[in-house]
Amino acid sequence: MPERQRLVPGNVSVQRHKTPQLECLLCQRRYSFAEIKAGNYFLETMICAYCYRERQRAPRASSCFGKPGRIRPRQYGYNPRALECSRLCPDREVCGMLLTGKRDTV
Repeated sequence: MPERQRLVPGNVSVQRHKTPQLECLLCQRRYSFAEIKAGNYFLETMICAYCYRERQRAPRASSCFGKPGRIRPRQYGYNPRALECSRLCPDREVCGMLLTGKRDTV
């Protein structure tokens, strides 16, 4: 099997793979079970680590994912007591794991 290149959104491989793969909902890149086991894809949300990393790096105005709680007015981040974070956010588990230290990086 040829060595796989690292892909970024927009550069999706079109070759057929014999092993079952799951697709990221945001970038449509496919991940094998070995990559999922390595932590490159989250089954809970069906989103890859690359997309989460990009959301974490985005400014607070466009994404609160992976950022600590409120710093200044109108700058929001993860707050486990807030309704938005505890019940409504689809990424609450991954964001909480990242900020509580259960997972070092995305």
